[in-house]
Amino acid sequence: MQHVLHSHPALSPLLVLVFASVIFTAVNSRFASAGTWSLILQQAAIIAALAIGQTLIILTAGIDLSVGTIMVLSMMVGASSPPRRAGPAGWPSCSAWPSGQRPACSTACW
Repeated sequence: MQHVLHSHPALSPLLVLVFASVIFTAVNSRFASAGTWSLILQQAAIIAALAIGQTLIILTAGIDLSVGTIMVLSMMVGASSPPRRAGPAGWPSCSAWPSGQRPACSTACW
């Protein structure tokens, strides 16, 4: 078993995902719904985008560990922005974008 897992490193997370899905579905049958999987994928997409960006930065030999901090700052600004009832739906993301761009541009220029 250990030889198979070492020769196929993507197999271990897949087995954990399948095992967790079976357990959670056994506990609550609503877990297997399409809405739940959509929500899981939406939440994982944010972390995946950060991980891909950080990997590209490290691979290009531009070791910049502030990417995570800038993303957290942008998410906090976007989450703490008060929603407007009559305003556009993308208003919090419009306020979070400059808060992430300003530190990103200032660290890239150094």
